[in-house]
Amino acid sequence: LVFAIIGNELLLQGHLPSSSAVWWMKGLNSGLSVACLFHLYSLHYVEALMARLEEHTRGARFHTERVVRQILRSRTFWTEAVLCGVHCPPGVTWEIGRLQLGNYVMYRGETLLCLFNTFRLYLLARCWKRMMLRDLPRKHTVGGFLGVHINYAFAVKRAFNSLAAVFHIAGAWLVLVLLLAYWFRAAEYTGCQLPSAQDALCFEPAATEWTASGRSINTDYVQHYHNAAWLIWVSATTVGYGDTFPVTHFGRVVAAAAAVGGLVMAALTTGSMWSALNRTQEEEAALNMLKRYKAKQRTLEKAVNLLSLWWRRRTGKGLTLTQRWTDMRKAAKELLRAKRASNVGLDSVKSMSAHLNDLSYESRIPGPAGP
Repeated sequence: LVFAIIGNELLLQGHLPSSSAVWWMKGLNSGLSVACLFHLYSLHYVEALMARLEEHTRGARFHTERVVRQILRSRTFWTEAVLCGVHCPPGVTWEIGRLQLGNYVMYRGETLLCLFNTFRLYLLARCWKRMMLRDLPRKHTVGGFLGVHINYAFAVKRAFNSLAAVFHIAGAWLVLVLLLAYWFRAAEYTGCQLPSAQDALCFEPAATEWTASGRSINTDYVQHYHNAAWLIWVSATTVGYGDTFPVTHFGRVVAAAAAVGGLVMAALTTGSMWSALNRTQEEEAALNMLKRYKAKQRTLEKAVNLLSLWWRRRTGKGLTLTQRWTDMRKAAKELLRAKRASNVGLDSVKSMSAHLNDLSYESRIPGPAGP
C-alpha cells in the first residue's frame, strides 16, 4: 500500500508512468502483493485449524483433513485475496474519462488501483483484534464451552467498554478522516492536469474549465491534502460550511460516506462516554456500603434528637425552637425508617461479581458425606 501511494503521488507530481521511480514503486508493490497472498493463505490455514479446535471443545472430533479444500471454497478467502492481490504491475497504465455534471474528469489507472489498495488497511483490523484479545488465556476453550464467539464483535465490545475507549475512538476518527480525505482528493483530481495525459478530450473546455451551478470552479484547491481533510471533517461532523464541496459523482459518494461514517462514530463516542461515566459493579457496591454507613449515622442522630425531645418535655425543661415544632410521632417514624435503611445486610451491598464468586466457591465445596 505504501509503495502504491508513493507511485501515485509521483505521477501527481508530474512523473511519467514509464519513469524509473514509478516503475520501481510498482515493482515493489507487486512483490509485496505476492507476499501478502502467501501470508493470507497461512492465516486462513491457522484459522481453519483453530475453528476445528473450537468445535472439538464442543465434542466434535478434531482432524486436519481437507483443510486446503475448505480454504479454497471459502468466499472470505477469495474476497481477501482480491483485496490483497489486485494492483497495478510495472508496465501497465491506462486512462479512463467521463463527463460528470458538465465537467470532463479523467482518472489514471494507477490512481484507481491505488485507491483499491487502500482496502488492505483491513489487515490492521486483524492485528488490532489480536492486540485486544492477547491477554485472555484459553479464550477458545472458554468461548467453546459457553457458546460465545471470540471474534471481531467481541473485541470491539471489549475495546469500547473499557477505560481506553477514548484512544480507540480517537484512532478510528483519525483513520476515517485521513483515508476518506485521500479518496476525496483522488476523486476530485482530474488526470487532465498531468503532463502524461494523452486523452484528446483533456484539451476541451469541459476538461480545463470546471463549472458548478453556472459558476467557475478552481480545481487547484483539491491538490492540497489538507483541503480534502477539511471537507471530510466537516462532513463527518455534519457541519458542512460549504466553503469546499465536491463537483464529481465520485467525490459526492466519498463525502456521503464521510457523513455516514461520522454518524456511526458519533454513536460509538456517545456509547463509550456512557460506559465510562457509568459506575462499575465494584463502585456500585462501595456506594451502597457508604449509604449504609450514612443511614446508621442518621439513625444515631435521630435517636439522640428524639430522646432529647422526650426528656425535655417530660422534665418540663425549655425547648429549642426546632423542638417546639417537632411532632413526636413523626420523629419516631423517621427514626424507624432510618433504622431499616441502616439494617441492610452486607449481602445486599455486594457486587454481582462478588455474588458469582461466592456461588462458584460454594459449588466447589463438597457437601457433607452421607451416612
